[in-house]
Amino acid sequence: MILQPIVENSINYGLRNIEWTKKIVLSVYELGDYVCVSVKDNGIGIEKETIEKILDGSYVSNPNKSGSNGVGLNNCIERLNIFYERDDVLDIISEGKNKGTETILYLPK
Repeated sequence: MILQPIVENSINYGLRNIEWTKKIVLSVYELGDYVCVSVKDNGIGIEKETIEKILDGSYVSNPNKSGSNGVGLNNCIERLNIFYERDDVLDIISEGKNKGTETILYLPK
């Protein structure tokens, strides 16, 4: 229930309309006191302002553009924050236009 909206967002927002080979990489690794789960794509990337809005819950998607109602990732973030009683369980990283996006879950061991 947590990975599905992250992978769906990679497809809908990052990869759907690109003309180069589409790629999603799922990685699980240990980092200090955390198990990290990374979903990384080679799609169109996300602007920093959009990342900030997604993480603070103020982002509103256009369902006509993405084919999604936009509540999946927001719901995922809220559930993780409540379950782990922290607001830094998920991070989104993008180096800019056409450089892909990585979403990382930081799950306490």
